[in-house]
Amino acid sequence: MVSRAVTETQRPVLTEQVREIFSPQFNRLGFDPRTGENELAAQVRSITIGILGTLGDDTAIQKEAMARFDDNRLDGDTARSVLRVTAHVNRPEDYNTFIQRFRDAATPQDQQRYQWGLGDFSHEPSALDAAEKCFSEFRSQDALIVLGILTRNRVTGPAVWSYMTSRWDDAIAAFPSNAHSRMAGGIFTFIGERNFADRVIDFHRSHPIEGEERAIEQLIERLQIGLDFADAIRTQF
Repeated sequence: MVSRAVTETQRPVLTEQVREIFSPQFNRLGFDPRTGENELAAQVRSITIGILGTLGDDTAIQKEAMARFDDNRLDGDTARSVLRVTAHVNRPEDYNTFIQRFRDAATPQDQQRYQWGLGDFSHEPSALDAAEKCFSEFRSQDALIVLGILTRNRVTGPAVWSYMTSRWDDAIAAFPSNAHSRMAGGIFTFIGERNFADRVIDFHRSHPIEGEERAIEQLIERLQIGLDFADAIRTQF
């Protein structure tokens, strides 16, 4: 949320602070499991790699993650972080590789990893292509979740939300009615610009999801709190 709140001129300070906090953990844990480590080490390792390779913009982490992606070496708890970091870097053709591996996946778990990982690409044409696939290729029960994930991307989320809401009637008709609120899951993340946030709030209040009105209002409340948080954060750097 701090990453969404800071201005671009403040971002280097955030990057430096992320490295200060997480680099010692990575130096302790590395990329691979070690004999005798406790059961929580794998979780901390995954979080550390993911944050250093994205918010920390650590080029060494990024290089190793992309090498493992290229070799299709996705191991246990670090698999999600490797995909997250690779998508964050936005190399040409990696998006197409995600799509192809999703289509060729041997297990539902692998398929889900690549499908959900599409939300980490901060390249607008790729994000919008993934959003379109929610209407044309992905299973309807999965598409709702993917749209929600895509809208949470700090860079491309607003464009995906605009596309999704332009097809709102199509979505309501096509997707399972008991899960429509999942499309609105990114509401609370739009704290970067008040004018856009106002547009989001107005839309969702004027297009209520039957039976989910309270849940949507809770997301809107979180958004409003986040906007105040962003205003405060911008005075602290």
